[in-house]
Amino acid sequence: MKTVSLLFALCMLTLGPASASATACNLVSSNGIVCVQSANKLINTSSGTVAFSSNNTAGNLIVVVLRAAGGATSVPSDTNLNTYQIAYPNLLQGSNRLSVYYAQNIAAGANTVSVAATGASAIRVAIFEYSGLAASNALDQATGTTGTGTSPASPSVTTVSSPELAIGALDTSSAVSIAAAAGSGYALEQCNRS
Repeated sequence: MKTVSLLFALCMLTLGPASASATACNLVSSNGIVCVQSANKLINTSSGTVAFSSNNTAGNLIVVVLRAAGGATSVPSDTNLNTYQIAYPNLLQGSNRLSVYYAQNIAAGANTVSVAATGASAIRVAIFEYSGLAASNALDQATGTTGTGTSPASPSVTTVSSPELAIGALDTSSAVSIAAAAGSGYALEQCNRS
């Protein structure tokens, strides 16, 4: 397996429901990195679960993106007892918090991810399984920013490894409407409206 790193760039803006939609795992294999599967769910309470539709493959990597309305997120867990690490926790914009976690070198089998955010009224969760990434020390860099407007932009980072998988997450929870789109050379994996 190639030694490939992750790069997380979070941009949390006060924006409206995204008007675009995308099929999950839209990533075309690039330098051996493949989005194997994903799932998402809106949980209308402070904790819940979301399951992968197929078995996870041993050695792959899981990314969990959480947006909590009114509460701080906790490190996820799953039924395969994978160990999750913090990529970027609880980026705060208003009362919402945006977080990214990952588990590397995962166990094989059916898997359900559990998430929680103390005090939250709802949690939007998206989970992704990727192959072709490093089994250890996968995180290269993580950064985040907040702001308001209709043209979101992520913070800049300088990558260390090549190739890299860049993960971006955006909170679009206010009344302003925007169109979410991937920049040149990037794929929009998932776009949820709530």
